[in-house]
Amino acid sequence: MSPSEAPHEALQQLLAGGRSLPEERFRALLLHLVQDCAECNALLRPFDPGDSFPLFADRASPPARLEDILEHGSAIETTVRISLARQAAFEREEGLAPAALKELLELDASRREQAIRLHERFRTRAVCEALLKEIIRIGFDDPHDAIRLSKLAVFLAAHLDRDFYGRGAVADVAARCWATLANAYRLAADFRTSERVFQRAALLLAVGSGDPLARAGILGLKASLRRDQRRFEAADRLLAVAISTYRSAGETHQVGRTMIKRATLFYDREEPEKAIATLEEAELWIDPEEEPMLEIAARHNRLSILAENDRAEEAQRLLAESEELYRRFDAPWLRAQRLWIEGKISLGLGRPEKAEVLLGEAREFYRERGDIYNWSLISLDLGLIYVESGRTHELHELSESLFTAFQSLDIHREAFAALLLFQRAASADRATAAVVRNLIAAFKRHPYSPAAKPS
Repeated sequence: MSPSEAPHEALQQLLAGGRSLPEERFRALLLHLVQDCAECNALLRPFDPGDSFPLFADRASPPARLEDILEHGSAIETTVRISLARQAAFEREEGLAPAALKELLELDASRREQAIRLHERFRTRAVCEALLKEIIRIGFDDPHDAIRLSKLAVFLAAHLDRDFYGRGAVADVAARCWATLANAYRLAADFRTSERVFQRAALLLAVGSGDPLARAGILGLKASLRRDQRRFEAADRLLAVAISTYRSAGETHQVGRTMIKRATLFYDREEPEKAIATLEEAELWIDPEEEPMLEIAARHNRLSILAENDRAEEAQRLLAESEELYRRFDAPWLRAQRLWIEGKISLGLGRPEKAEVLLGEAREFYRERGDIYNWSLISLDLGLIYVESGRTHELHELSESLFTAFQSLDIHREAFAALLLFQRAASADRATAAVVRNLIAAFKRHPYSPAAKPS
């Protein structure tokens, strides 16, 4: 048990069917239970078969060994049996979950919900947790598939056994599933739907077990939406609460994970040095074995910020140091992102021909994926090359295609005004690198119209 976690909170978690405890924390809890704690006694009373409290009142001193605890006191024995049964069940579920999830996802999408209704092996919390991890893994690569799988997770959470897991614990899982769905909509740039779905997650969390870690996870996801909506102060407040919660609980990996989100926020607030420093610290907290993609995400984000802030040589050195890290992963979105970064580095090093090839390949990936936002950003990077090389025809074509793209994206009026300025300058053969950079900055500051924000 971490020093900051009150024993009665861990006991309440177990009795409510919440998260299982690591062995060391579980043993520490059992040893605490014999110390005549009034708060824990009150929690145990509904499970007491009739013996009087306080526990072990007939002994001169409470037992100090786990074996002694298991031998004495019917109330504590009842609690131990309940806790051990839950621990054993959770461990069995976790062992079976990977195969069950694989079987479920191999089914045709139209048959998955029916399979969950019919087969108990799919209706476990461990399968739901494994599905949430899979959604995180594929989210950037295919947001629309993440939406489909998140809806499946919501359906699965609705069919978990509330009597076995506890109503509060099931509400926590359901809240996280809805929040994951909201985040998938965010990744697909559907902010309005994301906002509505987050409201559903909040309602479920309000009737949950009160688990602070469940709340922190949802706050972290919601902060990403606030960041994308350019509501930076709101996003920072949410992330600060999440980081504080994870620190208190000793969840170091989650501290690092949330710090990566905060670094992205600093970058979007045009504080690159703060973002780089935060990413460097985050890499010290994260556990690559727990979430392998997180290490590459932190490194990749740092590379991107260096490349965009006139530190191309430093970015090139860091990219060379990161070769082995990149080789471990083969996600299509990561390959496209790397091409984009290499293009920016080449541009910063004065190699426009190489940069154009790399950026063109990256842009094609986002065109095929239908990601208009990133396609537009890479197009603007290419626009810098066209300006510097005096390629007016390409600039005319680029301004027309960006006009169509911005209309489909419901772009903020400031960014749209910058686009009109660029379009007029391009048509008059007077576009400059400063005009293009102004458009890039405006697009990043205000990519979406105020209508995409909640009222």
